[in-house]
Amino acid sequence: MKKIVKNTAKAMFIATLGLLLIIGCKKKEKEEDKEETQPVASFTTDKAEYDGGETIILTSTSQNAGSVKWILPNGTTSNDKVVSFVTSTTVIDMELPVTLHATSPKGTKTDYVIKNIKVKAEPEEEQPVASFTTDKAEYKGGETIILTSTSTGTGTVTWTLPDNSTSTEKVLSYVTATTSAEQNLSFKLEATSPKGTKTHNVTKSIKVTPTEGTVAMYKKHIDNSGTVTGTLTIGSTVYGEITIPKIDDEVTSVDCSHQGLFKLSLPAGQYSFSLVIPGIPTPITGYANVYTNFCSLVQF
Repeated sequence: MKKIVKNTAKAMFIATLGLLLIIGCKKKEKEEDKEETQPVASFTTDKAEYDGGETIILTSTSQNAGSVKWILPNGTTSNDKVVSFVTSTTVIDMELPVTLHATSPKGTKTDYVIKNIKVKAEPEEEQPVASFTTDKAEYKGGETIILTSTSTGTGTVTWTLPDNSTSTEKVLSYVTATTSAEQNLSFKLEATSPKGTKTHNVTKSIKVTPTEGTVAMYKKHIDNSGTVTGTLTIGSTVYGEITIPKIDDEVTSVDCSHQGLFKLSLPAGQYSFSLVIPGIPTPITGYANVYTNFCSLVQF
């Protein structure tokens, strides 16, 4: 009798365990068969609209999504929740399409959304105006010209100097050469807008006068009195009748401060000269060297 009771209890335990296993499996099957919640694709941008060349920041705000997939305007894709896209510069307003796909965790359901992102045309640059000043109106050969750009609406400036060299400095100096003739030196300044889309240039001619020196004239004579009058020609220029002092042969310390010397200011260089004295059939001739800011003595 005890054996029968024992076997009956064992059988009931096994039956109960089997029933529980069956119930558990059916519950699991119901959970697996439960329909997934529909995902909702959505995203935000960091700005409402953009200028060409700016970066768009895209952030997924999708709900019930296990994964997302972006399709960007240039055709590239990404599965990141936050992505960025650099726009191109444009001359017209544009709308760039961005697509976001959202997929449920088990991949059974999807949703997508498309938004057009507005990109504004790049504003047209203002026209630059090239201009410059010099520290003086005109110069003598050998002097330094100070050039200062006063251009407006510029990103850069470029100088073209008389010797064909160039510079991008806003203030620069140019040393003129000594000259025996008047010159007009050409300086060109080109102004370029900040983005390089527009330019403007201006050219000025700067007057450079000859570098000058002084010649002081006198005539050696046997005595230290009186003057000599004659017609003076230097180079191709006739100066007409002049009077120069006679200075005794024995005087050796003649300089440009000597009283009565006939003086002329001339551009630096070498000159031929002649002095025709009435009563003397042969002109007195020779050469005179004129040096910058220096007085040269000419003895007849």
